[in-house]
Amino acid sequence: MEIPFYLSFKEFEKNYPSDLAKWFDYYSDSDEVDFLKELVDQYYYCLEYDFTEDKLIPDVMITLWDCIFPYHEKSECKFIAAYENGKQKKVFWDEHQNVIERKKISIMEYAQHILDKIHKYFKANNITFKENETLHDYINNREIITSDELFGYWVDYDLHQKTLNFLRAYIPLHGEKVSESSFRNFNFAIVRMAEFIDKRLKELKAFEWSIYQKVKSQAKFQLDKNGENEMQLQSLSYVPKIKINGSLQAWGYIFTELMDKGYIEPQRKNGKLNVQGTAKMILDHFEFTKEEFQPPLESVRQALFTQNKFSNDKQNLFKIPSFKQLEK
Repeated sequence: MEIPFYLSFKEFEKNYPSDLAKWFDYYSDSDEVDFLKELVDQYYYCLEYDFTEDKLIPDVMITLWDCIFPYHEKSECKFIAAYENGKQKKVFWDEHQNVIERKKISIMEYAQHILDKIHKYFKANNITFKENETLHDYINNREIITSDELFGYWVDYDLHQKTLNFLRAYIPLHGEKVSESSFRNFNFAIVRMAEFIDKRLKELKAFEWSIYQKVKSQAKFQLDKNGENEMQLQSLSYVPKIKINGSLQAWGYIFTELMDKGYIEPQRKNGKLNVQGTAKMILDHFEFTKEEFQPPLESVRQALFTQNKFSNDKQNLFKIPSFKQLEK
């Protein structure tokens, strides 16, 4: 049985008895606590725990990957996107070299994004709604939801499943815009719905299953986890890099030679050389003293594998035997 998802506390409170009755009709061997547990799972992710005031507050948000700039092999513009106001932003390079970062947005904005994806897909493929079809028939269409876009939010299909109850209640059957007023009302209603659920669980002596306990325990776990990660990062920040003298081109050739001769193990992925990972590994552990600023990842990658401009005369100055020759 699919329990209705409500955006209004009045509707939630009004329909609670009838929804519970339908639950018992469908699950004759269950009890009200089982029903309330389902409600907890349905609404808890829309709340967070306020440590200062020891209470639940609305958190109708979702965290997605935001593609700041897609990788283009012949363009260096991707490096511009990694900086803002002269300071480097926290960004992440994925294995395809796109510049992306994690971004937290409201579920209202997420719902509008899903709505836009559906209309954009229909327009691009010259599709029209069939008779009796609505937008709700497509809000979980995997092809549409996971369709690639150059810029903007990238939807995680597994994470998307957790938002479906809200989306079905919130996204209109037809149209191109979501309702801001309905979302604002839900922000007011969600805490009251949580209090109603938890009060009933307390009356049934099952408060350990409450939204309050679930959200609070998750918040404490995340706080402890973040604290441990911060301590690890602080300890790592004190580890100095190895300073190396000479040009990037020279060291690109030297590192390549050492890898080819068996002295250094490069990064690998599925048994194949991971060019990007190897270049990042070198940047993480070595400081190029000749450079005023440390070279970007792409320059290190090119110096290692694709566009090294170290002359043949200079290459001949290096005579490195293979690792196997020395270990005989």
